[in-house]
Amino acid sequence: MRPGALQCLRSNVRTQTVADLFCSGLITGKGLVTPIVPFERAPAALAAIFSRPETTIKVGVTF
Repeated sequence: MRPGALQCLRSNVRTQTVADLFCSGLITGKGLVTPIVPFERAPAALAAIFSRPETTIKVGVTF
């Protein structure tokens, strides 16, 4: 087995486990990304990230 292969395999198993939990509804991403804004408000939301990075590090955009 090549160096790092076992770690890669473990990572893939963890990723699949998380995907399965999301798909089954046992966990959700609700609250993970905030704020979520309509497309029309995306420019202002992105500007806020750059002008006040201590308050927001990501933004979701709905279409």
